[in-house]
Amino acid sequence: MNNKYLLLLLLSVFGFPAFAQILPQPYVTAIDGVPICNPGECTTLTADYFSTGQTTSYTVASIPYNPPFGTIGANVIPADKDDQWTDIINLGFPFCFYGNSYDKVMLTSNGAITFSIAGLVPQGRYTPNTGSTWVMQGPIPYAAPGNILAPFVNSIFGVFHDIDPAKLASNPKISWSILGAYPNRVLVFNIKDVLLWSCGTALPPQNSQLVMYETTNVIEVFVGNRNPCMSWENGKGLIGLQNIDGTQAIAAPGRNVSTWTANSEGWRFTPAGPSIVTLDWFQGTTLVGTGPSATVCPTVDTTYKVRATYTLCSGPPVIVEDFIDVDVPDPLPLGPIEDIILCGNQPTYTVDIKAINDAILGTLDPNINELSVHPTQAAQIAGSGSIPTSVLQNYPVNQGQEYTIWVRIQDYFTSCVTLFSYKVKGGVQPVATAPQDMHACDVGNDGIEIFDLTSNDGTILGLQDPNDFPVSYHTSAIGADENTDIISAVNAAAYSSGNTTIYVRVSNAETDECFAVTDFDLVVTPSPQVVVPADGFACSNVGYTLPVITVGNYFTAPNGGGTQLAAGDILYTSQTVYVYTQSGVAPNICSNEGSFEVTIYDKPIVDKPANVQVCGSFVLEPLNVGSYYTQPAGAGVIVPAGTEITATQTFYIYAQTGAGLVLCTDEYAYTVTINASPVVSPATPLEACANNFDGFSFFNLTTAGNEILNGQTGLTITYHLTEIGA
Repeated sequence: MNNKYLLLLLLSVFGFPAFAQILPQPYVTAIDGVPICNPGECTTLTADYFSTGQTTSYTVASIPYNPPFGTIGANVIPADKDDQWTDIINLGFPFCFYGNSYDKVMLTSNGAITFSIAGLVPQGRYTPNTGSTWVMQGPIPYAAPGNILAPFVNSIFGVFHDIDPAKLASNPKISWSILGAYPNRVLVFNIKDVLLWSCGTALPPQNSQLVMYETTNVIEVFVGNRNPCMSWENGKGLIGLQNIDGTQAIAAPGRNVSTWTANSEGWRFTPAGPSIVTLDWFQGTTLVGTGPSATVCPTVDTTYKVRATYTLCSGPPVIVEDFIDVDVPDPLPLGPIEDIILCGNQPTYTVDIKAINDAILGTLDPNINELSVHPTQAAQIAGSGSIPTSVLQNYPVNQGQEYTIWVRIQDYFTSCVTLFSYKVKGGVQPVATAPQDMHACDVGNDGIEIFDLTSNDGTILGLQDPNDFPVSYHTSAIGADENTDIISAVNAAAYSSGNTTIYVRVSNAETDECFAVTDFDLVVTPSPQVVVPADGFACSNVGYTLPVITVGNYFTAPNGGGTQLAAGDILYTSQTVYVYTQSGVAPNICSNEGSFEVTIYDKPIVDKPANVQVCGSFVLEPLNVGSYYTQPAGAGVIVPAGTEITATQTFYIYAQTGAGLVLCTDEYAYTVTINASPVVSPATPLEACANNFDGFSFFNLTTAGNEILNGQTGLTITYHLTEIGA
């Protein structure tokens, strides 16, 4: 720890001595406590400060004779001012005296200072530049009546006795000075080498110094030499204080308006009312303690500040501060300190604890960092009863038992101790057999499926008892090693997941540090999506052409069975066609299938009779296939077979199969021509002469034919020799 002091400099230019001396002025110094050896350890810081109280009362104590200031002040009281009050002196700082604050005083050449200035302060009695008695009526407290008698009220005496600055001595001086700067100003009242009034040179010169301190309101009196002049006032002298009305006072022991001799003595009057000093401790701006001490427990090097606040009877408080660094040594750079878990199948293990500790100690010098192992924590703390090295090198550990190794490292130079412990356990090592990867087809194609992880328990454990070796499932390899990222038993039985790796931990129920880890994969294969064509319909003369599909292949039987068909193949028979596809890589295969129906309608072939031409009428003959329609494509009306046709007409023999948009048809145009029967008109017999009288002649038969037709058209006349022939 290093102290950083806020120095209160007492400069020689103000008449301060060069030697070190702690004056009764506001100061505070932080003092370190027990050195810290480890981060977080505590130490108690204490404050050295000047303690003072309110001026409602005082204490007086003897102090070494060591006047802190020069013996001749800047302001000398003239030698002809014997037994007189000086003019008013402005202190320039508030001074608290018996509960009141004053900033002006008067001095008397007989060694007294008064605040009781007539017309200036309440109950002021004494007038500047007027007579000041040397006659002391009695010891203090003394409620002197009026403004003449002594000891004076509201005054300081040091030393108060009848002296005469006019009597010759070696450079006699009565002087005063105001020295220093806020908040450490002082009034110094010096009497140097001044003879007593009556005894003169019969006694040595008298020397004294009275000091009034700003802020602390302490009054010090240093007596270099004081001799009683028994022929005058019985040699009485006074060192003390008296309040505003003479009801309260304090005097140095044996110095209360009595006869006494002194050489090189000092007295300090300290305010003894409730303390005006408060102490606060800070780390940065954070308050960490109050009062004369503070316990701190830093984990790193930390600077603390102590603040002393002096609350005055008037005016703002005076604050002084000091800083102290509390150093926290870095932890020993030890190697990893870990529990030792012995996992196997033997009943007793032997462990070299010394080798383990050597590894922990690492590169640290074992001669400086003295390492020892103790049987109990109490012995570790006390540093007693260390275990011999020979035992540590062959330390027995029984299966199923746990031992704590209590280690102590003590720095040879600082005596700082580092304590740590670790455990050594003996346990049975479980075995974890890796199961097969689990596969599921992604029915919804959302990348997620449900797996029962616990179905692998039996494979993982084999013959091990699950009560002795519980199985847990984890989402990470680190989780399996550290027994974190656990999948709960409920979730493990119905674990929703995509492709991932599941890590399995088989633990020893008694020593869970003994464990084995394996893993398996969850494989979610996307289910292929087939687009099945709509049911197909076709006529037998055309057939159904299998359309192109983007996923899968055509088969004549389910599950890729039967004959594989190809897009573009033409089917001529009615059948069920299957679209089958697979995804994934064996053994993680997913398949999908759909089917559709192909219906083939037989195309009809209608009867095709020869066209008919008859005279008069014709009866439609029955048909094997088709019906007679009056218009093409099955339009018009159906003319039943057996109908007598008396006029020429074309009929459409039409038949169809199929349904909906697929119709298979056949049609034949069949014409029945009905001719009218000719009318034979009588013809004029033809007569001719047989010019050759041979019984033959030439006749123009057409003349008779025209008569027979009698204007009918569309008829052909043929001529025959016999009726049968016609």
